[in-house]
Amino acid sequence: MSLVLRNQCRDLWRRLRDENAPLRILREGTLASAPILFFDSIVMSHATPEWQKAAFVIGKALVDIWDSALHQTDDLEPFWIEITHNLRD
Repeated sequence: MSLVLRNQCRDLWRRLRDENAPLRILREGTLASAPILFFDSIVMSHATPEWQKAAFVIGKALVDIWDSALHQTDDLEPFWIEITHNLRD
């Protein structure tokens, strides 16, 4: 890993840690902080007055999230992706 990339990763992690948000999401290839209610509107948009299995509602919400290129991620996934990409070069 180059020194420049290492410094960028360190700076990004410091910023995310300082923001102290409960969730991290991968938005357009960039790790970002998100509030705990971030996914609520997406899930609720699939709820109906008629009874549905929770798995069905969550499944439809996950498809929307996947289609929007917005992913919840753990803190290290983007760094591992970048590291493995650089190791292949």
